[in-house]
Amino acid sequence: MSPRVYLLAASYVVGIALHANLAQLWPLLLPLLLSGWAWSWLSHQRALSLRIALGCTLLLLLGLGWSQLRAPRPGDADPAQLAPLERTLLIGHLVGDPVLKGPQRWTLDLRVSQLKAMGEVKPVKGLVRVHLRTEELPNLRIGDQIQLAGRLALPQPALNFGAFSYRDFLRQQGIHALLYADKLERLTLGPRWHPLGLLQDLRRNVLGGFERHLPLPQARLLGSLLLGAGASPVPAEIQQRFQAAGLQHVLAVSGFQVQLVVLGVLGLCHLLRLSRGLSFGLSLTALWLFVALTGFPASVLRAGVVASLGLAGYLRYRDLDPIAGLSLGCTGLLLIQPHLLFDIGFQFSVLATFGLIQMTPWLLERCDWLPLPVSGAIAPILAAQLWVMPAQLWHFGSFSWLFLPANLLAGLLTTALSWLAIVAAPLGSLPPLQALVLMPASWLCTLFLSGLDWLLKLPSPVLALPTLATAAMLLAYAGLFLLPQLVAQPRLRLAAAALLLALPLLTGSLWLGDRLSCPLRVTFLAVGQGDATLIETPNQVILLDAGPRWQTDTGFADAGEKDILPYLRQRGIARIDLAIISHGHLCDPLCTPTR
Repeated sequence: MSPRVYLLAASYVVGIALHANLAQLWPLLLPLLLSGWAWSWLSHQRALSLRIALGCTLLLLLGLGWSQLRAPRPGDADPAQLAPLERTLLIGHLVGDPVLKGPQRWTLDLRVSQLKAMGEVKPVKGLVRVHLRTEELPNLRIGDQIQLAGRLALPQPALNFGAFSYRDFLRQQGIHALLYADKLERLTLGPRWHPLGLLQDLRRNVLGGFERHLPLPQARLLGSLLLGAGASPVPAEIQQRFQAAGLQHVLAVSGFQVQLVVLGVLGLCHLLRLSRGLSFGLSLTALWLFVALTGFPASVLRAGVVASLGLAGYLRYRDLDPIAGLSLGCTGLLLIQPHLLFDIGFQFSVLATFGLIQMTPWLLERCDWLPLPVSGAIAPILAAQLWVMPAQLWHFGSFSWLFLPANLLAGLLTTALSWLAIVAAPLGSLPPLQALVLMPASWLCTLFLSGLDWLLKLPSPVLALPTLATAAMLLAYAGLFLLPQLVAQPRLRLAAAALLLALPLLTGSLWLGDRLSCPLRVTFLAVGQGDATLIETPNQVILLDAGPRWQTDTGFADAGEKDILPYLRQRGIARIDLAIISHGHLCDPLCTPTR
């Protein structure tokens, strides 16, 4: 595709980003926009340049307006308009798999049609996230009509600066109300041939086969590698180990699994000597069946669209340019649902894929002094991680320095585990054969978890840094994009060095400017029972109170770790000089972040 098309697509994406970060991005964008118009006016091809500038400006405004129009908001009949209600009954249809969150704790999504409260029955319409406590959950199927009793509430926004917003997380899924339920009753069974119900049955058969032949943690891990953590949630202990090692992406199904499914079906068709047209049809069917089984997460949907474009090229004997396929697929999805851009899984999936395409060949050339198998394993991991890291620091302010050894371990084992899961999945009706296929999967899961445990025993696997400023993140991506071209030309190597130095200088200047502009900063942090107070002076950091420590279903929760430490990391504070505990009966000194 022409570079002009990429520029136009990028303008539309920038317009969507402006909708959420107008205050931060507009001061950076306005000089670029004015410079583009000035360059177009002074260009030798003035007419063409002005048309491109006009197109970019119009598409930027289209992205801004379309994302505003498509912004998720509750309708007039949404249950959120009636919240909060202390006691209510909701009647509706189940729209997804119930997920076990802990002992006797489940979450499920309900498309509601009726609300009963204070003796009145009101028609409502919308999605509700249900947090249910029950000793035993019936075998619910998507499409079943159920009645739930409990407390209707609104999702809580972020209470501290830079904290996770449960309200925004649910809003991206079209959910604006919560029900904390303690009673469930199934009213009617859903249609037997409900498409989502059939997919649910198939998904349960696949995961049930894994659980029959493997210990539960290993079965959940294998199911997560195949269908994602949403369909097969792994135990919290295993999830924490993967997060600490920087391997969260392994548990989130993405383009890797899509690629394996397509290659597997195409390889089987080739062995059977089927025609190209029939191979295309079977591969496309298997591809979208797999996407549907995973529940249509944004990263898999993106990979499915790109893979479909690649299969279309295969049918017409044409090679699809990877960057063009990625750009077309992402732009098409963002035209339908612009707010996919704010889905972290979608962001990381696109960035990692672009890094693999753009930087892997260049890194292979730089690593030619290594044996080919070693450089071939290291280069893709470095390429993907380099392109994900700025966004990761912008979102979370931390990353694991174990990403290289951990991803090498994961690369060796997840490919074999994914192939075994794909082969074993359709063998549920042949238990002896399925058990035989899953036997090596058990050994590999044990080896994988043991390797992670050994890596996590190394000191300080997670590095906490100040969150990256938006300007610094954009500069980092500009540097990554231009780095291969700058290094390839000796005259431009000085510019490459300057660009690499500009990033820490810009980050440091923003941090220093923040400190100088506000020499005394007092921040109140919500910690569940009252507030913690953080006082920052040029010479000292003082913390007054650190919140409670309380018992949960899975152990203990600590307000210092949950609410205070993330903000300290965001501010780049590594030491507290003075901690004052004013309420000994609430604030356990062991829960302060100075321990």
